This record gives sequence, C-alpha cells and structure tokens, in this order.
Amino acid sequence: MQIGKGRSLQLSMSALQGVWALRYYRRRHPELQDAQIVASIRRTSPDDAYHDYEAALELELVVDTVVEVEFQDFLRRSIANIIKEQNPWWLPLAAKGREKVRAALNNNEEQCFEDAKLFSTFPDDAAIAWWDSLANEVRAIRQEANNLQGRVGEKLSLEYESRRLLSEGITAEPRWIALDDNTAGYDILSFEPGVVEPVAKLIEVKTCSRMVPQFFLTTNEWRTALERSDHYVFHLWLLPEKMLIEFSPTDIRQHVPIDQGSGEWQDAVITVPRDLLTRSE
Repeated sequence: MQIGKGRSLQLSMSALQGVWALRYYRRRHPELQDAQIVASIRRTSPDDAYHDYEAALELELVVDTVVEVEFQDFLRRSIANIIKEQNPWWLPLAAKGREKVRAALNNNEEQCFEDAKLFSTFPDDAAIAWWDSLANEVRAIRQEANNLQGRVGEKLSLEYESRRLLSEGITAEPRWIALDDNTAGYDILSFEPGVVEPVAKLIEVKTCSRMVPQFFLTTNEWRTALERSDHYVFHLWLLPEKMLIEFSPTDIRQHVPIDQGSGEWQDAVITVPRDLLTRSE
C-alpha cells in the first residue's frame, strides 16, 4: 500500500502503534514538537521505544482517528482512512469477500487486519459493519463508473442520430429520454423515414469496454423491446474505439432468459453474438 507523497511505505503494526503512542503522548505534552515527543517516548517508555516513528509520522497525515477510542477501534478506523486515501489496487476485491482481500495483502498489511480482528472467524457486529461499508463503497464507485460510461454511450448515440437524421433530410431532432425518464425502457427517441412522415425509432444504448463484449439487459428494457419491436433497436458502443453495433430485439432473442414456473428474471448479462460484431460502424 502506498502511503505518503513521493515515497512508498508499507502499512505495518509498528507504524500504527507508533501513531497511537504519538497521539497519546502529544495530548499530555502539547507543547512538544514531533522530534521531542519521539525522543521522549524512546527514553521513557520501553514498550513503545521501538515503533516505526518515521512511518508513523507519515501515517498521521491520513489517519484522523483520535485515541479516546479503544485500540482495536483505532486500528479499524485507521485502516479505513488509509484505504480511502490511497485506493490500493486490491480495493475492488472487497466486494467479493474477506478472503479475496486477505490473499492480496502482504504480510505487514495482513497483520494489521488480523490485529484489528477484521479476519476473525466470529467477527463482532462492528467488524461486519466495517466490511459491509467497504464493500458498499466499492460497489458505489463501480456504479458511478458504469453510470458515467453509460452517459458516454447515450451522448454518442444522440450525436450519431443527429447526423443521420440530417443526412436523411429529417428535420426532427432526437431526444435524450433517459435524462428525463429512466423508466421508459429506452434511452433515445429518434426517427426513421416513414411512408408519409417520420416514424419513431426507440434506442436502448449499451456500452462495453471488455475484451469479450457484453451488456446488461433489464426486464423493463426487454419488455419494451418486445412491445415496440417494429420501432426498437439497440445501440452497443465498443469503447474506447467508439465503434457502434446496431441490432434489433430479434438479433438477441435467443440469448435472453425466459421466466419459468414461479421464477422471473430481472437482469441478464448478454454476451454479444459473434455475428453481430461484424456490424460495427
């Protein structure tokens, strides 16, 4: 885990214990400078003399916990502060469970979690809440990223349809429905040439940045697609290339789940059929 600006420092119990000792001593001797406090601790407290105070002073920049709490609570709060500040590479694993995180930690980091009783076989309610909070934060970050990527795709479709309508001599402009009503079952209202006048074209926009293109489909989107199948299309944008694949409900019908018995599907992950990948523009 990277701590501090411009230097790499391993999170360790020695450093966290140093933070605890520094703050405990500083509250009783606020007139002393950091160097004086460290020297005094090393001179008067054998139990705290050998903590990593250089690292502790760095950790204090991101650890905002006071020492009135119990030491275990201090450790949990401190670890959470450091994770929030540093965004370690393994953070997304928190949404998959404790053992996934444990496997990614180095020995020093794992010891900090162990001493904080975050890997306890029978964790207390506070530890469970700690893990739930971390996992929820990861999910929120992921959802925000997905939302931003989704908006990128919707904007690309809006621009694409604006150009297409202009080239086909249709004066109506596409509307960004998803901004006004995200329950409509589609994202963009555009138009196609009709016998007498333009007819509606309902566009559900998907984006994908995976090596194997996939997208999420909700029951509301699929229900709308079936009800308005003559006017409904999907736009799938492959990012970052910004390549567009346009396809109809019929193109993916065989890949969509069906309700059976008392079970109803809510969301599905659709892997883009290989034949559709040749349609990118």
